[in-house]
Amino acid sequence: MNEGVHLYSVSAIYGALNSMIKIYEELKDSYQNNRLKRDDMLNKTTKYKELKREIRAYIMDKLYDKQKKVLVRNTKDCLTDISIMGAVVPFEVFDPDEKVIQNTVEQINMTLRTYLGGYLRFQNDTYMGGTNPWIIATAWMGLYYNKIGDKKSANSCLQFIVNSASNVGLLAEQANSDLNEKWVNGLAWSHAMFIKLVKELYRKEI
Repeated sequence: MNEGVHLYSVSAIYGALNSMIKIYEELKDSYQNNRLKRDDMLNKTTKYKELKREIRAYIMDKLYDKQKKVLVRNTKDCLTDISIMGAVVPFEVFDPDEKVIQNTVEQINMTLRTYLGGYLRFQNDTYMGGTNPWIIATAWMGLYYNKIGDKKSANSCLQFIVNSASNVGLLAEQANSDLNEKWVNGLAWSHAMFIKLVKELYRKEI
């Protein structure tokens, strides 16, 4: 919907670099007898770590509101967007207990959390009126709360999603004020995020 440099996209690149580092760490012992290959992986790992530092520095320079001390969604506006949480889950640019994330979550709760307990996707959204909480957004916040050990808030997000399900168990993209699905009933992404949240919340039991 908006062309430009977005925090989520930059965070995804960071996450990709981090994945490559983990892959090289996993594989390096397999090349004990291949010095050239090991040196190549070591050099790339060093390069990727430096690129990660540069990306994080870029975010704090270009995608950080220094006045409000919160992350913003892109370089063009300072709107709050649920996709900002991608910098924590799943791409791990920031630890969930860092002050910048705590401030950003507080901003999200002030601007995107509805009285029903679900979350909007971003400020000034106009899709279908822009006032209906999204299943994906709510699950995303649930994943964050689970990550910081706030099981009560994570379960509250989960319960909102369960309550919004249709009588045959389908999840839509949004829920209206009566928690009845209206649009795109049976959205695969909603179900995927719900399953991920359940899996993370009950990892030990599964």
